[in-house]
Amino acid sequence: MKTLNEVLYGKLFIQKVMDSEVIQEVIQKIDEHTMKVKDGSIQESGQKDILGMALGNPEHSGRVRGVGGMRRC
Repeated sequence: MKTLNEVLYGKLFIQKVMDSEVIQEVIQKIDEHTMKVKDGSIQESGQKDILGMALGNPEHSGRVRGVGGMRRC
């Protein structure tokens, strides 16, 4: 269970992040793109979704590779 200080600190952190100008700009872009999709002026599909358009970075289109299992040195 969290202490009162942890809860208050968490709320202050969230408020500070939400007050950030960058976050507000992204939220505004998301709202704009959502309205454009609703009225049909733009279409979202696959990698070109609302979040990707608002952030300006489309999803990775290629294959992602990773190392499976544990490796011993």
